[in-house]
Amino acid sequence: MAQFIRKQYRIRYDQRAIRFISSCPKEVRNKLKGTKYLYEVRVKFKGEYRFIYAYVGNEFIIFLSGFRKKQNKTPTREIELAKNRLKNY
Repeated sequence: MAQFIRKQYRIRYDQRAIRFISSCPKEVRNKLKGTKYLYEVRVKFKGEYRFIYAYVGNEFIIFLSGFRKKQNKTPTREIELAKNRLKNY
């Protein structure tokens, strides 16, 4: 499962998905501090998982990184990975 989560996926969402993520409570989503475009959403499924994503225009959300959260702070390595993937998009 970890290999599946770590792979980069570029997913095109319609407006309903963007509204869904935007309407999620702030407890499960937030903007990552120290970044300009990156956000994090929290998922509980047999452990705590985090997905870093970015908005691209008004019609796209790109999931840049996914990982199992083991500590409170988002790992710098994951943030840098997401920044590089967004830059290369």
